[in-house]
Amino acid sequence: MKSRQDAMDPQNDRIPHYVGGIHPNCDYTHGQIFPALGAKCRQVTRANRSHPELDDGTGCTYKHAPDIAFFHGRFYVHYLCNPQDEHAGAGLSMLASSADGIEWRTFQISFPTYRIPAQVVTDAKGLAHAFDGTSYAYMHQRMSFYPAPDGRMLVLGFYGWSPEKWMTCWDNYGIGRVVRELYPDGTLGEIYFIRINRQGGWTDDGLLFPLYTACSDKGFVRACDALLADSLYVQQWAEENGDGDDAIRVKHPAGGLNQAFCWYHVDERTVVGLWKHARVSRSDDGGQTWLPVEKSPSLVMSGQKVWGCRTSDGRFAMVYDPTLETQHRYPLCVTVSEDGYAFDGMRLVHGEVPPMRYRGFWKDMGPQYMRGMTEGIPQPDGDLWITYSVNKEDIWVATIPVPIGQRVDGPVDDDFSDPSALRDWNLYCPKWAPIQVVRDAGGGTQPPVLRLEDCEPCDCCKAERIFQKGDRVGISFTVTPRRIDRGGVYAEVWNDVGQTAVRLVFRPDGMLYNRTVTELPVREYAFGEPVTLDLDVDCRRFACRIRINGSPVCDASGAWREWPFMMAVNDVSRFVLRTGAPRTGSLLEIDPERMAEDLPAGDMPLSPLVMDLHRFAADAARQDTGMDAPVPWGEPAAWKEEAASLVARMTLEEKASLCSGEDCWHLKPIERLGLDAVALADGPHGLRKQIGETDNFGIGESVPAVCFPTASALACSFDRNLSFRVGQALAQACLQEGVSVILGPGVNQKRSPLCGRNFEYYSEDPLVSGEMAAAMIRGVQGLGVGCSLKHLAVNNQETRRMTIDAVVDDRALRETYLRSFEIAVRKGRPATVMCAYNRLNGTYCSENRWLLTDVLRTEWGFDGITVSDWGAVHDRVEGVAAGLDLEMPGNGGINDARLVAAAKDGRLPKTVLDRTAERLVAFRLMCMAHRRPGFRYDPQCHHDLAVEAASRSAVLLKNDGALLPGGREQRVAVIGAFARDPRYQGAGSSKMHPVQIDTPWDALCGMGVDAVYAAGYRLGVTARASQATQDRLIAEACAAARECDIVYLFAGLPAADETEGIDRTHLSLPPKQNRLIEAVCAVNPNTAVILLCGAPVELPWIERPRAVLLAYLGGEGMGRAIAALLLGETVPSGKLAETWPVSLADVPARQDFPGGRTRVLYRESIFVGYRWYDKMDMPVRFPFGHGLSYVTFSYADLQVAQETVVPGEPIAFSFTVTNGGSRAADETVFAFLEKVLAGGERPMRTLAGFERVTVGPGEVKRIDMMLEPEALRHYDVDSGQWRVAPGEWCIRIGGTSRDLPLMAVIRMDAPCTQSEQTLHPMDPATFESLLRRPVPEDQARARRPFGPENTLEDVRHTLLGAILYGAATLYAKHAAKAEPGQEAMLVAAVREMPFFALVPSSGGMLDDRLLGVVLDLLNHRPLEGLRRLMRRAKDRQPARG
Repeated sequence: MKSRQDAMDPQNDRIPHYVGGIHPNCDYTHGQIFPALGAKCRQVTRANRSHPELDDGTGCTYKHAPDIAFFHGRFYVHYLCNPQDEHAGAGLSMLASSADGIEWRTFQISFPTYRIPAQVVTDAKGLAHAFDGTSYAYMHQRMSFYPAPDGRMLVLGFYGWSPEKWMTCWDNYGIGRVVRELYPDGTLGEIYFIRINRQGGWTDDGLLFPLYTACSDKGFVRACDALLADSLYVQQWAEENGDGDDAIRVKHPAGGLNQAFCWYHVDERTVVGLWKHARVSRSDDGGQTWLPVEKSPSLVMSGQKVWGCRTSDGRFAMVYDPTLETQHRYPLCVTVSEDGYAFDGMRLVHGEVPPMRYRGFWKDMGPQYMRGMTEGIPQPDGDLWITYSVNKEDIWVATIPVPIGQRVDGPVDDDFSDPSALRDWNLYCPKWAPIQVVRDAGGGTQPPVLRLEDCEPCDCCKAERIFQKGDRVGISFTVTPRRIDRGGVYAEVWNDVGQTAVRLVFRPDGMLYNRTVTELPVREYAFGEPVTLDLDVDCRRFACRIRINGSPVCDASGAWREWPFMMAVNDVSRFVLRTGAPRTGSLLEIDPERMAEDLPAGDMPLSPLVMDLHRFAADAARQDTGMDAPVPWGEPAAWKEEAASLVARMTLEEKASLCSGEDCWHLKPIERLGLDAVALADGPHGLRKQIGETDNFGIGESVPAVCFPTASALACSFDRNLSFRVGQALAQACLQEGVSVILGPGVNQKRSPLCGRNFEYYSEDPLVSGEMAAAMIRGVQGLGVGCSLKHLAVNNQETRRMTIDAVVDDRALRETYLRSFEIAVRKGRPATVMCAYNRLNGTYCSENRWLLTDVLRTEWGFDGITVSDWGAVHDRVEGVAAGLDLEMPGNGGINDARLVAAAKDGRLPKTVLDRTAERLVAFRLMCMAHRRPGFRYDPQCHHDLAVEAASRSAVLLKNDGALLPGGREQRVAVIGAFARDPRYQGAGSSKMHPVQIDTPWDALCGMGVDAVYAAGYRLGVTARASQATQDRLIAEACAAARECDIVYLFAGLPAADETEGIDRTHLSLPPKQNRLIEAVCAVNPNTAVILLCGAPVELPWIERPRAVLLAYLGGEGMGRAIAALLLGETVPSGKLAETWPVSLADVPARQDFPGGRTRVLYRESIFVGYRWYDKMDMPVRFPFGHGLSYVTFSYADLQVAQETVVPGEPIAFSFTVTNGGSRAADETVFAFLEKVLAGGERPMRTLAGFERVTVGPGEVKRIDMMLEPEALRHYDVDSGQWRVAPGEWCIRIGGTSRDLPLMAVIRMDAPCTQSEQTLHPMDPATFESLLRRPVPEDQARARRPFGPENTLEDVRHTLLGAILYGAATLYAKHAAKAEPGQEAMLVAAVREMPFFALVPSSGGMLDDRLLGVVLDLLNHRPLEGLRRLMRRAKDRQPARG
């Protein structure tokens, strides 16, 4: 296996290099690296200035450079001590010893403080240094132990001195190296100098210790001579010797980089040398001569040292901190090699970084300066022993079981009566927080336990068990909380990279809590009493169910309670029990040198916190855990009884008042019953909570919130986990702002790319839309904030959206337009579902009982509340009767009064109103219960997530000749106004106020790119440039491009082309941008075009640029994401969730979009998106699923679990994906189903499943997938039932809808059903038979009498209508001045809004009677209008007293 430098010659291949695809994320101290199985980290010393007797007796707080040995049955750790700073005396060295390597209780001074006698020393530079007898040396040793050939063990140290603290002893300022013998009984011999720094001017005179040759023990002298003759050992002294000692084979000139040498033998003659900063070399003659020292091209390492050795299994290990940070040295990792050169399989050893307790000069954070046992010293038990310092103040020892890099296969079941059970546990044990097996925990009557006993005020202990990875794992463990008087004990379930799925906390109040953003009580526990917890950890549902002492944890209704994950993870593999809160956030912002003062209260232990672990078991097999009953969000059943009680106490008017909002964004309170107002706010890609004057058009000011990628972008990630995490972030923003419901996500079908609001929707495939929405809903609602799934249903255009009648056949309705809602409702369980504006087959969605009750509630099991889109209510009484619970926005009491009147006269049964009120009260109670006053989220954390989401969603459409990734060394032209003023979101009700915006230009410059900028075109109010101006801008862009190595050209749709309320009429980019691209590519073909748009566009120039990157509308972090993708810091992994056609003429709905004035026909039926293009074998610009990477993937070995299935049975299969590149990357795999011998009645293929997977460089990964039974069904119109066609089906696997290299055939053993309808897409003659009803006529022009359903657009041909039309247009344009770019949307909104919606949307300016007056005048009934106006005026007069 090669490193990333494929050009490395064979000679350089035989130096250490890293070929693995795993690299740490240093935003986490553990780097998100999977642990080495069974690694145990134990603290040897804990620096203590005020109570040195509790440590090693020195009182020193700078401890560093340890070395480890095993000699005559005891472990020894040798380390240096300085009082506080790195290069300041008086320093000494200490020797700690232990019988078992676990408890370190014996400490002795090996080399005492060294007061420099009064003298004058002249160094090699001729500089004289006078000492007055008061100066002290400090310790700066590189190695400590030498196993002599005769079996003796020598201990060594180095006395250093520097003129200034910031100078090192390396540059000939050291005094010399000292040595003494370690005897078998652990005592030490006399101290001698083994080498004096004569280049520094030091001589034998004036030294406190004699030269070793003066020793009377000739065996000791021979051992010292042997050491001096060993070039590999002496090479470790290079920094002390400078370049003047012939024994040093690899020189260290002053200020050189060849520091901290260690080595290992590959064979008898071949030696590998390792230095700091990833510098490496090789000697082929046992260390006498070396190849030039060079930086290994693929090792990531700074100044933290490295240790390499051969392990007991014949392989090789390298232990180091894989980070480029100098002051932040974490995590400590181990990699393994078969040949001593190519290292792979990075594993975590030490990932905890406690706070630095004492300030000091040149103290760095984290585990560092690691050393293992030198060649010639046996490794006890065959394991790898490492010692290192943490924060340069504490000394630690780690043991790593060999072989290194194992995983766990099969179930785990540990109890601690078996001594070997502890071997596979990973332990982190500070000295004051030990973990040990206790054999008399119950007074000798109980089996041994693993005890965590924590007295540590600044750290905690942690026991971790790795188990077999799975997406559904049953976990069982028994603990006895013996004493918890502070903080808590945390039991957590993690995935490979340390993301927390489940966090349970035992608190001092005797309550077990489950924590996500906040802590929710689970059940009480008793101190001293065993507690057995059984967890069903289900990553497919992002939830956990709990059984305590055999009793399930249920909700008030008696159903299993489903506890949401902290983070959405796709699988879990690690159990963690720890005595302190997990450390969050990066230490990179901490500067140890600027530490203002010592950490207070860190020198004395606390009272012990004690937890016993009796047993632990985990089984990743997919099995029935007995915890499968689904639980909806918020458990509305739990509030039903209280809600019914409150409604029983209400007046009829109060019940009706619940059915509408108080204003645009709040529900009305009923204070006497304790029902607060509840806040709602817009989404769906960020919180839009308005402040000041409110509206539902997106023109008002809103609070700052992080703007995430829009749905059209996020869908391209095909990452359910990412969608879940974005949902969590949205929920956190809502919790901070006191918002109980966020409007979104939207799952309307992308019927035509012309829809102006397509950026808010996910995909042309309902499975993708439903799955991504369900994941987001679970992320939001898992933190106690409700979602509003929208817009039910067939709301697929903006033109005349409030009045249009969508005419669609039943099969297309079920399989295409309702399917995404069904998936999201069943899997996401949204708190609310929002109805659409439009009519569906003749009936307004807001009063469609079949849609809101029969399908949504009865078939899908929805138990939340239904809410209207803002202004979508046509007939409020009919709406309540049909199942519409809540009208938004508030209507000033108009419709409330209508409900009261209808209930009184019997048109609306009071039981229906009561049922609606009870649902609304239960919903209100849930919202009130989930509030978190004082909660605050981290905007930077959310912004970083926005960057990640944009990066994982961007799609590399083209990359001829591997133009991308570009390099920092290239001269770059950045062209296009979008580079400095990018489009990152759409316009309309979702338009929000971002926290910050990363522009591509700023991000590229910030990453060190040498770039020039040219606008190329204008945006905004200056967009309409003259021809001469546009020619000049293009000429400037071409001039910049001509002189550069590569061009990054930013193009896309202007904001006015993608907005709520308006549909596009073409798929073209602005002509000036097309001209610009053609011109720039003509002068520099090394052009990468970056597209910023929310939907497909035509690309007439696609053959010209060598690369095209589609960013869609990537949110506020898209600038950083784009820069990282262009420069190769991240690998493109997005794939198209919609087909990009060659031209608008190819779109299946082209003839029927947006339809007529009153109706739009869905004559293409089920043939939408790839279903149409693949069925018709039509060329497309880019197919569904298209997306390139910087690596290549191949598919093989498709295996089906069973070849014959029956209806209702899932289909399980697996296959392999191979990464043919040199770096890790993500691939989205698709599973399509094809019916063998299918006729015209069905698409050629339909998407049945998808998974996003990470594959390492060169890795062959087996992917297990399972298709749900619903994937094979179709809707049978005749029976009104879902059916499965019998016979043969093909499973097709691949990377796009048109690249499916794997195929397997299964047989569906189902009864024969009536043949499916024969569909002829685009054939109007058969559409009526498809509908099973007459096709409604379109009324091209509205005629009198005009009614509430008409619009200003309908009446503009009348005189009064023209006046009203003009006045409303002027009003909209005036209002739009508050928000540039929103004018077209507002104008369309007022022109196309039906009169019935104008009343509640007018803010009180218009009521029913005044609307009646207007309609009377429009209908030529002036007298009736006058009488109505007079009655209105009379009724509005105040009563006389």
